Amino acid sequence: MAIGNKAQFSDDLWFLMIVLLFLIINWNMPMASIYSHMTHIAMWGYILPIVLGLFAWIPLSNKPNRMNEIIAGIVVAIGFIWFYKRLTATPLATVFATTAFGESVYVHKFVFGGLIPIIETVFFFVILPLWALWKMGKSLDRSLVSVDNIITIIAFASIFAVFHMTAKGITNTPDLFATFLFGALSMGLVIFFKSVLPALLLHTIVNSYSVGLSDIITTKMMTASPIMIVAGIGIVIYLISSKRVRFPLAG
Repeated sequence: MAIGNKAQFSDDLWFLMIVLLFLIINWNMPMASIYSHMTHIAMWGYILPIVLGLFAWIPLSNKPNRMNEIIAGIVVAIGFIWFYKRLTATPLATVFATTAFGESVYVHKFVFGGLIPIIETVFFFVILPLWALWKMGKSLDRSLVSVDNIITIIAFASIFAVFHMTAKGITNTPDLFATFLFGALSMGLVIFFKSVLPALLLHTIVNSYSVGLSDIITTKMMTASPIMIVAGIGIVIYLISSKRVRFPLAG
C-alpha cells in the first residue's frame, strides 16, 4: 500500500509495535513506561513523513545487496560480543536487556531478544536521525566517512549511550563505552548500507545472546523432530520470500 508515493507503509511495523504496547500495558514498571512512549513516538514519527510527503524512509533491505547486509549484521554482532567480553566483566544482559517485564522468563527473553531490538533500532538509528537530517536540510550521504555522517554517528551513538545511562542506570565507564560503540556500529551500518537490516540483525543477535534466547532455541532444536525443524525453516523462507508479506520499513 503506497502512501504519497514516498514509501511503502508496513503493517508489520505497526503490528510489532502494538504487540510491544500490549506487553507493556500488562507490566506497569518504569522501563515499560519508557518503551511505551518510545513506541508511540516511533509509530507517529514513521507515518507522518509518509502521509505528509516530507521524505522517504530507507528500506528494511536492498534486495540486490541483501546477502551482504545479512553477513555484515551477523559478523559485526559476533565481533561486538567478542569485544564486549574482553572490555568489561559486566554481564551483557545488564547493559542490553534490563528486566522490565515482570517475572516471566520467557516473556522477558521474547521481548528483549526480539521486540526491543526492533523498537530501539528503528527509534534511535532510523526515526530520530532521518528526522534530524531532514530538519537540517541534509540526507544520508553515500560516503560513510563524510563529515555529516561522522557527526550523525557520534551524535546518535551518544544519545543511545545516554539512554542506557539514564533509563537503565548504566554508569560504569567501560559499559557506557560499549553502548556508545554499539550505537556507532548500528548507525554506521544504517548509513553504509542505506537499509535497516544489518543494524537490526546486530541488535537482535546481541540481545538474544545476552538473555540466553539463543541457548533456548538451540536446546529446543536439538530435542525437536527433524521434520518440525525443516517445516519451520520452510515457513520462515516462505514468509521472507512472499510478496504478500511486508516487513518493517520495507520498500
